[in-house]
Amino acid sequence: MQGIVWHGQYDLRLEDVKEPVCGEGELLLQVKCAGICGSDLMIYSGKHKRATPPTILGHEFTGVVVERRGAGRPEVQVGERVVVNPNYACGDCELCLAGKGHICEKKGLYGVDVDGGFAPYVKVALKSAVPLPKEVSYEEAVLIEPLAVAVRAVAIGQVGVGSSIVVIGGGPIGLLTAMVARVAGARAVLVIEPQPYRRQLAHSLGFQVLAPDEASRAHVMDLTHGRGVDLVFDAAGVPPAARTSMELVKRAGRIVIIAVYKEPVVVDLGVLGYSELEIRGTTVYTPAEFAQSVGLVAERRLDPTLVVTNRLALTEGVHAIEALSKGMNAGKIVLTAS
Repeated sequence: MQGIVWHGQYDLRLEDVKEPVCGEGELLLQVKCAGICGSDLMIYSGKHKRATPPTILGHEFTGVVVERRGAGRPEVQVGERVVVNPNYACGDCELCLAGKGHICEKKGLYGVDVDGGFAPYVKVALKSAVPLPKEVSYEEAVLIEPLAVAVRAVAIGQVGVGSSIVVIGGGPIGLLTAMVARVAGARAVLVIEPQPYRRQLAHSLGFQVLAPDEASRAHVMDLTHGRGVDLVFDAAGVPPAARTSMELVKRAGRIVIIAVYKEPVVVDLGVLGYSELEIRGTTVYTPAEFAQSVGLVAERRLDPTLVVTNRLALTEGVHAIEALSKGMNAGKIVLTAS
């Protein structure tokens, strides 16, 4: 079989790889769909701190079980359609025992620390498989993982009925966060995005959209009738976004950092203290939030596939990642295995 293998900085290849062998407590999954994430671009550029070559990339993937071994998870049988929660942890540390395995110091991720889903077959732990309701298609399922990131961010942000929201960054994670915030009851959701292509995509989803140079505090105060913004989600992860977050959020407001910052930024702690702002970080999601995301899709509370702009064969994945790294106009790209 052929998989997309990362061999080092800017060295990504579609090449023959061995079909994985299912071990005890594992299942073998025939991949149906996989999604390209910004983390894949970080790995491709050599900026990911944990990834070690050679590795088959891909941590957003779904498919059908073709083999399983072990006595656990009787509900996950051969022929079952599943989506994979790609995070795994030690299970024994203080964080894991407190239900915070998603930030375990020994956590790993399929497609980063071990081989992932950019191949026709992948093996994963039985406990990583989440059965799909019949209402959820494979394309919808491949969006469950990034949707779970948004679900956790909205939970940490404590979005409620009547909240006013700014999302900085109109990529897939930013747009999914905006969608989940709307479902949670936000009365106004504003997306700030520099790329015209992504601004148009956000606009097509029914959000008010501004370019960064239009997003002055005075303008945003006017849009919120002088009330100010309750909450800012930073889904951009660039220094200007950090500054904008501090400028736009109201006093006693909240800022949630979703993006992975690649460099330190300067934060004015005077403003933080004087305005009694709250800044929260968030990373990935808990198993409960992953399951909640499946429910949101199955119940038709939102349609995550609205952020999909390109559907390609798995064999086109290398070219897609290369193009994205050079600024290709796109939302979410979904790869389909033949």
